[in-house]
This record gives sequence, C-alpha cells and structure tokens, in this order.
Amino acid sequence: MPLFETFRGTRQVIQWPPETEWFPELHEAVAEYTRLLDERRQVGLQVEFATTDLEKLERTYQKKMAEHLRGKGEAPKRDRIEKKRKSLEEAVAKLPAFEIALDEQERTIVELIEKHRARWIAKLNGEMNAARERFRAALTELHAARDDLTTRERLVPWLEQFPSSAKFRAGSRRRVNLLQAPHGEPYAWNEVLHALRADAEPHEPIQRPKLGGPDGEYLVGQFPYGVHGVDVPSPAPAAPKRPYAGKRVPTPDDLKAQARGDGPIIYDGAVVVDPNVD
Repeated sequence: MPLFETFRGTRQVIQWPPETEWFPELHEAVAEYTRLLDERRQVGLQVEFATTDLEKLERTYQKKMAEHLRGKGEAPKRDRIEKKRKSLEEAVAKLPAFEIALDEQERTIVELIEKHRARWIAKLNGEMNAARERFRAALTELHAARDDLTTRERLVPWLEQFPSSAKFRAGSRRRVNLLQAPHGEPYAWNEVLHALRADAEPHEPIQRPKLGGPDGEYLVGQFPYGVHGVDVPSPAPAAPKRPYAGKRVPTPDDLKAQARGDGPIIYDGAVVVDPNVD
C-alpha cells in the first residue's frame, strides 16, 4: 500500500524540491524513486497500447474466420494474437512489482530524511543566515545605486534649464511607477525598500489547516503513517486598503529625506498622512 495516497485512493506522486542535489544521499534516493516511477509509467502505457492492439487483432481474426466459414479464404492463424497476448500478460505482471518497489523506495526515503533531518536543517539554517546577510547587503547597495542615479537625474534638467527656470525639481524617481498601490498611486521607493528589507528578515512559519481523523489530529505537510491526504493551501488574505486621513505641508527635512529615497510620501506638493501611523 502506498504511503502517500490521494483521496481517490491512487498513489500520490511526491513533488520533490529541485535542491535535493544539495544532499547527495537524498538526491540518489530520489533519482531511484523517479526512475521507478518513469518505468512504471512506461509499462502502464505498454499495457494500454497492447490491450488496444489485441482487441484490433481479435476483431480482424473474427472477420477473417467468418469469411472462412462462408467458404471464402483460408482459416486465419492466431500467431500474432498469441504473441501480443503473451507480451501483454508479461507487462501486466510487472505492474504489481513496480508498486511494491515504489512502496519500499518511499519508506527508504522517509527513513533517510528522519535520520538526517536535524543535520540537514542545521546546515540550511547556517547557509540561510549567510544568504540573508547577502540579501541585506544587496539591498543597501541597491539603495545607494538608485540614490546615485536619482541625484544625476535631478541635476541634469536643472543644469539644462538654468537660468530660464529658477525652480529645482526633486525628480521623477520618488515612486516606482510599475508598482501600483491599493490607493491608486505607485508605491514610493522608500515603501518598496522597506518591504524588501522586511522580506529579508526571518518569516513566521505558515500555519497549515488540519486534515486526517475526525479531530484533525494530523497536520497537512507532516508525514502521518497510515493517514493519507493532500496539501490544501491556505487562501491568501486580501490586501488591506490604505485609507488616508489627510495631508500636511512638507518640511525641509521631509524634502531632504525624500531626495535620499527614505522620506515620507509626497503627492501634489503635500505629505500624505497615514491614519494608521501615530
């Protein structure tokens, strides 16, 4: 009996992460599982095609035999039919053996992960900290590069228009035009940067819905021996609306911070006030 089944009682094919090659023992076991699965699929197709061919051969034989019984033509031979039948029987006999082999390979993989789980998780946690630091450093460099670009974009028009225009404009990179916020305007760069920096921080684990017995004693995603289910993702929460209470006149500090890319949201010459922020 498969360790993993769908609600219809068929084998649930395990979806492996592509990074199994990071763990040689697991990668080898998964490769063997995949090989068995592919060969079983090929044998299943062979059974399907051979069954169809055998039915066609039987119909052709019956027609020719009917003609022979009416005195038209020689009696047909069953050599091709018996050869195809033998091939079909051999393929059908392989299917239960493949199921047993897949069951055993699934148990091997489960035992392998149980044996190395703590060591692999510790290894990933160490690498995750290094990757997180690299992500943070990349964001710092991204912000500096964008600030460098924005500074030059602000100065070029000013030099081109001075002295015909004495007004210095802050530039057009205060917002990320392709990212539209729920309030209808593009997100400000400092909002995008804040979201990316928050994304670099450790996330809380996703709470999974429960499946299994009547009391829901098994969590989806865990491996319950003897209990079979499929992963049911939680619905994504709707993006909250961002109501704004009003606006205020920007201060010089607001304009300096906006030029750096980490200032408040300024729209139509006024600072947008978020009622959710004290």
